[in-house]
Amino acid sequence: MSASAGPNGGKEERIPDGTLEGDEFAELRKVILELFKHKGFNDRFLTYLTERPEAFCIFAKSCDQLLDCAMKFGPVISNLVGQPGLEVDLNVAHEKSPSRFPELLLVHGFFGTAMELFLSTLVSPSPFFDPHMSNPESDECSSLVTRSIAGGFMLSCLVEANERLTALLWKNSLFQKALKITITKFRAKRQRKSIMELGAITQFLGKLSEHDDSAHERNGIFNRCNPTGLEGDGKPIDFTQLIRWAAWGGVYLPAENVLDLFAFSLGAFQCVALKDEFRKAQKAAFASPELNDEAMNLFTLSLAHAKKKTIGGLAVARGDAVRCALSNPAVGEYVNQHKKEILRRVRQYMPDPPSDAYFLYIFAAWLEANIPGKSSTPNFDEWKREFPNVCLRGLRIQNLSVAYDFAYSKGKRDSSSDSFFAPKDLRDRSTRPVLCNLCKRYVSNYKSCSSCDLAVYCSDTCQRVDWERRGGHKEWCQNLRERVTDILAHAREGAVYVMPGGGWKKVRG
Repeated sequence: MSASAGPNGGKEERIPDGTLEGDEFAELRKVILELFKHKGFNDRFLTYLTERPEAFCIFAKSCDQLLDCAMKFGPVISNLVGQPGLEVDLNVAHEKSPSRFPELLLVHGFFGTAMELFLSTLVSPSPFFDPHMSNPESDECSSLVTRSIAGGFMLSCLVEANERLTALLWKNSLFQKALKITITKFRAKRQRKSIMELGAITQFLGKLSEHDDSAHERNGIFNRCNPTGLEGDGKPIDFTQLIRWAAWGGVYLPAENVLDLFAFSLGAFQCVALKDEFRKAQKAAFASPELNDEAMNLFTLSLAHAKKKTIGGLAVARGDAVRCALSNPAVGEYVNQHKKEILRRVRQYMPDPPSDAYFLYIFAAWLEANIPGKSSTPNFDEWKREFPNVCLRGLRIQNLSVAYDFAYSKGKRDSSSDSFFAPKDLRDRSTRPVLCNLCKRYVSNYKSCSSCDLAVYCSDTCQRVDWERRGGHKEWCQNLRERVTDILAHAREGAVYVMPGGGWKKVRG
């Protein structure tokens, strides 16, 4: 099966025989071929822009269509996963191969197209964009951000259930720089398109960090990388604006959905953030008096009514929203004037026991401590027992986040390090071992194929059996190397690609 145009103009793109076969994959094949069609259309306008700048409006619309098409993979794959018996076919390669990577990697040009699109904000795809690359407010730069987000969403479909590919991406310096520059150049508007783009960014960040055991080390390198190409370390990502924009989904969604989206977005941002920098961003996001209305809307939303079955489940999301809104002076004044009513609402939404709703818990404790003559203060009494040196009575509401961070930095419930949200030490692989491609046993020590670097085995025996048997890794290795590993190798700045020559690369958990 082929498409008429590919990412390189006239080059034909094929879905190989034996890949994504069957009626159940018809919709997925259709989306793939549609994507190649849009990508070919987009590329043709790239070649026109320098001589015909008036064609930019069509190019920008083409970028929007690319993103729309890329985001179709989400519901299509969700529908497939929901069908009995198809989980293995989708998350693992075809039954003929037990290799643990999505079949999308075997579609000729799919990974390369995703990477090419994703690098759009870092590597100018046309001289037309050179004057605009440093101006994220321009329509020209915005179109490249949309193009990059489309590639990122494609990559998010590939890294799911694929730890090896995730690790290879994080090792690539161009990938890290493109990710950082796409996040920092993104500008949201109160439009459905912007909400979709922000959702695609957060999903990609979540997928990238879902199975990452070296997040502590990786986040340090990532935040120091300098996409500008200048010497020296780059600045850590400032998430202030992104946190604000994450609350804009309320224009289109019910209250509980907005809270879920807001909490999910903050969790995804934390996956790549430095802790101190992110806390500053949370405090600054709604602090300006110019944002009084937005902050009050977020605070009101945090304590809005919800269906009874979602009350406890939204407690963490409510705490995230409260924390971000409290730095605003109008919200602070409102809280000081309505403590009793707010406490009643907070208690209504707190699960019992507090479980993970820690900020909602400290907020309730602060309210109990600062309501004169309050007789029942269970949360405040528990706080005094647990943190006797952190006084909440008389504390300004704007400083509640500082007290929270100070209390939990000692490791009671927030066990992460001072600089990172992720654990400082690598997690023990025995707690989440890796699946062997052949025997399907989970092992804490494993080996990866030295050629494609994607197949994982528990022993030499499993590797040898899988290599020699019919339908084994040998039939897939070369395609994977050409369509994934080689692309990443050539994308490495200043790298000279040398094909690995036999042997093993052993990875210890």
